[in-house]
Amino acid sequence: MPSVRELMSELGVSPLTVRRAVKQLVGAGLIDARPGHGTFVADRRAPIATGDFGWQSLALGAADV
Repeated sequence: MPSVRELMSELGVSPLTVRRAVKQLVGAGLIDARPGHGTFVADRRAPIATGDFGWQSLALGAADV
């Protein structure tokens, strides 16, 4: 994302307004602010869900361990 100064200049708003907006976007999980590195769009890919393997116990029977 653009820097705070770039956003201030482009949008004609105060630094406080930009910082508040960034804080809200971070809180919503939409962006990731990394001090000293920049602000990035958050990785919103769905996590890989763990599978339900309960059907195996039903189909194969109890494990003989």
